[in-house]
Amino acid sequence: MELHQLRYFVAAAEELSMTRAAKRSHVSQPALSRQIALLEEEIGVFLFDRIRQRIHLTDAGKAFLPRARQILCDVETSAQLLRENFGSKPRTLRIGYVGPFLEDLIMPAVKKLRARSKRAEFALFELTPRAQLDRLRNGELDLAILGNLDSKSRASLTTSEVMRSPYAIVLPDDHRLASRKQLDLGELAGEPYVSLADQLYPGRSELLHDL
Repeated sequence: MELHQLRYFVAAAEELSMTRAAKRSHVSQPALSRQIALLEEEIGVFLFDRIRQRIHLTDAGKAFLPRARQILCDVETSAQLLRENFGSKPRTLRIGYVGPFLEDLIMPAVKKLRARSKRAEFALFELTPRAQLDRLRNGELDLAILGNLDSKSRASLTTSEVMRSPYAIVLPDDHRLASRKQLDLGELAGEPYVSLADQLYPGRSELLHDL
């Protein structure tokens, strides 16, 4: 398994287009497709379904994507730390984030910081909250942008609220409360629900239970 194969896979998974992924990766489309095929052959599972000239992540691809991002993050941060500590590379601010925050929060902040200091260096890593917290504690990230934290992490880390986002409840059409525009949380007591797993999003279940 080669690092460039992981980069090509992540690009294709995010673009859902081999052509756009190749353009983003500055390689030809046949070369990128070939490397992803070799990666699938080595792993022994298909990462993409090819349907009518379009690609879609398989369940295996969806499971592999966060791991591939984490591997690439570890490689990049390790190289940065070596360059900064033993070479002449200026200090890089390493920021972890979850995807939805990129456009609304991360990029405007980076743009403002760049305007203040032309020499500022940034490295952005899209990672699950659990992966961000692990790397923050290990000194591999300087900042983690998360939706919420479990009580243990909140007690051991310095936190700051930078924005608030409303919660929405999604119900099936035939649910007894589906016609309502707004609900009191008490009306959902005892209802089964689907949420994000604590293994990747620590504190989400704790937050919902507390609410």
